[in-house]
Amino acid sequence: MKKTVIVCLVGIMVSLNVSAQDLFEGIGTKGSQNRNIKGAEGFIVPQLSVGFETFIETVKIQQESKLSNVRNNLATVGTNKNYVRKSGAAKVTTILSVDMGPEDFQSLTNDFQKILEEEIENAGFKVTPLGELVKFNSYAPIKERFGNKTEKTKGKTAEVEVGDGKVMFLPEGGIMMYNGDLRSVSMGIGLIKNLKNLMQESNSVILMQNLDIDFSNVELDVDFKSRMRVSTSNVGYYKVTSSDNSTSTDASYNVYPVMKIKNNNMGIVDKSGSMPAAPVSLKEDFVSDIPYEANLYTDKKKSESLFTQLFSLKRKVDVDFDPIIVEMSKEAYMDASRHLFRKYSQEFAKTLAIGAKGGK
Repeated sequence: MKKTVIVCLVGIMVSLNVSAQDLFEGIGTKGSQNRNIKGAEGFIVPQLSVGFETFIETVKIQQESKLSNVRNNLATVGTNKNYVRKSGAAKVTTILSVDMGPEDFQSLTNDFQKILEEEIENAGFKVTPLGELVKFNSYAPIKERFGNKTEKTKGKTAEVEVGDGKVMFLPEGGIMMYNGDLRSVSMGIGLIKNLKNLMQESNSVILMQNLDIDFSNVELDVDFKSRMRVSTSNVGYYKVTSSDNSTSTDASYNVYPVMKIKNNNMGIVDKSGSMPAAPVSLKEDFVSDIPYEANLYTDKKKSESLFTQLFSLKRKVDVDFDPIIVEMSKEAYMDASRHLFRKYSQEFAKTLAIGAKGGK
């Protein structure tokens, strides 16, 4: 079996390029939802929905550079041709290869919940752990109301059928009620009352998070090249000019074994028991500050096997391109995930502290 190794360990340091207070849209130094956490003394997190990406397609589209456009326009001088600026695209596919079962993803998600609660508490807030929310009388009707939705979410991941390349998990005891838009929550009078009562009983603001973790960081450098060739020849008494267009897209890419949180849509319940229409969200990917050890390579046969496994394909798939397989041990994957989430939670907690003071 032919295996082309690209890299075994990428020793790069990826640092956060935005400050903590500017990581999120909606809270921080500026943000429309600072008013919902201003003066908060405590927080509770009944929902932490985590999507673990296992298959990624990274696409970059780039318009032809101005220099290239001028050069190709000059090539048409003296002809009856017009050159139109073009665009090029490139795609890199990465597949995760790690011996992770449902119980491992579940354990990792449970750890994430504890890490998030710890870091919010370290920022100076009171935090009631997920497992202790049952002591509040107002929490029972909320959990009961969203019990069916929570079970459906868990049912989809019970057999880890990847589907679109992502497996979803909730921490044990958590509920699923908010997907990042108000259409996923029926904000009736009863629910608003329940949420308001829970905040009053716990003296805490309710946070609900939906985030996705990507196992690799892909950088694409796309160069679109075009040219017009013009040739002139004499045939008898006539001068004949012919031209043809030649275009190509060149792309170079780097795949780094560095984990990142690629998005997070978060709901914050306001003091009236309602949720704003626009969720709080990450402004850009939150990339880990350290790489992990992994083997990156292309292997046609293994790619076909992974695709069949990931997408539950009944027939053999023919991979006619070269996905990058990112292969690591379970321990390396879980350690890297915990480290990423610890860093994220620390920055998120700092942002909450800034927002609780009203921002600037």
